[in-house]
Amino acid sequence: MDPDKYYQILEKKLTDGIYLCTKRNNLLLKEFIKAKINGAYERLIFEKRINSSETSIKKCMNIKKFDEYFKKDFDKITEDEILKFRDLMNNDKVLKAKTLIKRKDGKPCFEVVQTKNPLSYRTKIDYRSNFGEFWKFIIEYDYQEQLKTKKAEEIKELPNIMRYFKLQKPEDYQEVIVEFIPDDDLITLLSNIRNRNFKSYIELSIMSGARPCEAIKIKYGKKYNLYQNKDGKWIIHLPKIKGVSHHKYPVEIDMYEDELIPYFKSLNLKDGDYVFKLTPQTVRRLMKHYTEKYLKHHYSPKILRKTTRMIRTNAKYSEQWINKLMGHSPNSRVLSHYIDHGGIKSEPLANEKLKAQQYPSLKKDYANLQLKMKAQDEKMLEMQQKMDEKEAKIIEQIYKKLKQKE
Repeated sequence: MDPDKYYQILEKKLTDGIYLCTKRNNLLLKEFIKAKINGAYERLIFEKRINSSETSIKKCMNIKKFDEYFKKDFDKITEDEILKFRDLMNNDKVLKAKTLIKRKDGKPCFEVVQTKNPLSYRTKIDYRSNFGEFWKFIIEYDYQEQLKTKKAEEIKELPNIMRYFKLQKPEDYQEVIVEFIPDDDLITLLSNIRNRNFKSYIELSIMSGARPCEAIKIKYGKKYNLYQNKDGKWIIHLPKIKGVSHHKYPVEIDMYEDELIPYFKSLNLKDGDYVFKLTPQTVRRLMKHYTEKYLKHHYSPKILRKTTRMIRTNAKYSEQWINKLMGHSPNSRVLSHYIDHGGIKSEPLANEKLKAQQYPSLKKDYANLQLKMKAQDEKMLEMQQKMDEKEAKIIEQIYKKLKQKE
């Protein structure tokens, strides 16, 4: 079902007071979602707004987990009760649920049933952070309600029952493992792709950090994504996606330009034309085929975006610049999913080596730089030799004068 339609149904259930156990809880959750969409409620400011129906649905479902356990008004939950629930979570007594799709009177219907598997650590963290934020809202909502009938100094605020809600990390817990395509594998992959359209798609994705869905929808033209500026330079400018990304830099094509620019010119594109004649299904199928065949590992199209971040990081671009390139917010928490710290290069001249390898336009510059450095070293050596010779002559003259005096 479409997320927007699903959320409309969910919102109606909240309005009718039938989604959660009590009418009070339904009211609180409905007002909380409204506040999250607006970004604030009275004195309370939220770091992040809700920008999509999918996020609203997930938050409602996570908070419902607490409602199913306590079966009472949220603002009447005590600290002892919330700590008991915390202990159940830490002892893996809170189990996962799964949705069964059944047919009733010829129509599909859904039934949620409990499984015997405990919640994963990441899911527990998700539940805790969502309810913790919800509880802060409840404190403020209760305060504003009391303010209508009492003076500020007479109000008794609800206690922060979530302050000791700490979750224990299991011993076998694995941190996020970030995959990316190493330099050598990337060269192997690109050198073996014969489909020119798909190869250009990969090259531009790696250069721009585009999401797979963005790269497929790139259009030619000044008012779209790919165009030539007044200086004749080819520019890629991906749009901001509401609720997903922040504003991005318009970037001059600086990687694989020796191949990309002639290819784009050969297409004779008109304003509004799609640059790549590919579907999401085709991209996934081709990525699977080429990566399994030549890299012996199945990579999804998302790996290209992660590889972008590693390439730019190793090329010593600032984190702020990379965030702007990829549409990440300055304080984004998603960065841990894009950086493999073991893959960051720290050896001498890593930056120059990487640029020479990844940026065709800089290969000549790199070669010239090496020649200049070599010439400079030779010149310095020659100057040092001359200085040594002069010093030797001066010492010899002083020695002769001392001999004559004797």
